[in-house]
Amino acid sequence: MMNTLTRSLDPALVSPVVAFPAHEDCPVSGEVYTAGAGQVARFFVGRTRSYHNPALTAEDVRDHLDRIPDETDSFVPADPGVEMAHLLRSITHHP
Repeated sequence: MMNTLTRSLDPALVSPVVAFPAHEDCPVSGEVYTAGAGQVARFFVGRTRSYHNPALTAEDVRDHLDRIPDETDSFVPADPGVEMAHLLRSITHHP
């Protein structure tokens, strides 16, 4: 069993994921990928809906910790500018 696992984790199965993004034909840039055992996946970070309080305290974070990570209606911003625009839009809708 251990030999099978060790063979599947061969670094040669990761090197194509390192090599192709460096190739001139690669159409993507700024992406993060995870690779191992012949699998490749895009790794990404999303943004949840948020909890908003203009006078935020540590106690607010504690009291709303169940809501803050809720992925319902979350989204994946294309870049930090999109995330910042979303933040600014959301706070202008809260007095």
